[in-house]
Amino acid sequence: MKILGVSGSPIKDSNADRALKAALEATGMEYEFVKLIDYTVAPCKACLGCVKTNVCVIKDDGIALAEK
Repeated sequence: MKILGVSGSPIKDSNADRALKAALEATGMEYEFVKLIDYTVAPCKACLGCVKTNVCVIKDDGIALAEK
């Protein structure tokens, strides 16, 4: 099992980042740290393009983040 830690802080190496990394390391498990500022995620536009496939049709980093 792998843990995904997601930081929403826009500040590089912020207190939130350091606290999250410390918590992830304390688990002793494999983890991945993700900083949302490094990704482009568009909001839902209610286009209903996802209805048949259940996959968003907006081509941004949201799909890759959801797969993690």
